[in-house]
Amino acid sequence: MTPEENRRRFERQLRSLVARIKLSKSDDSSWDIVTIQEISASGILFSCARDTIRQGMQMQLKLNFPGAEKPLDVNIGVVRLERRQGANTDFVGAEFIQIREEDRRVIDNFVRETNRLNEQRKKFK
Repeated sequence: MTPEENRRRFERQLRSLVARIKLSKSDDSSWDIVTIQEISASGILFSCARDTIRQGMQMQLKLNFPGAEKPLDVNIGVVRLERRQGANTDFVGAEFIQIREEDRRVIDNFVRETNRLNEQRKKFK
C-alpha cells in the first residue's frame, strides 16, 4: 500500500474493544462476539473466528462504547480481509456505512482523548 493509499481521514486508536456483529439483518440471525483491534471515526479493524465473512459484505455492529450514553449501532461494510496463515482468526477491515454524525463525533472524541492520554503516560515512564 502506497502512502497515498494509506491516508487516513481520522485519527485511529489501537485498542482492544469487544463488540457484537450480525451478518444478516434478519431478526433470527445470531450475534457474534468480535474483538476490535483498531478504531477510528471512519471504520474499524476487528478479529473474529468466523470464516464466512467476505470482502464487500455488510453487517450490523453493536458496540458499548466507553463514554457513550447508549451502544453504538451501525452498519459496516467489509473493505479488507486478512487471513493469517496458522491463525484461527481473520482480521477484517470495515468502514462505517451511514453512521450518524453524532456517533462519528463520539468515536473521534474518544480516539483523540485516548491518544492524548497515552502520550501523557509515555512522558511519565
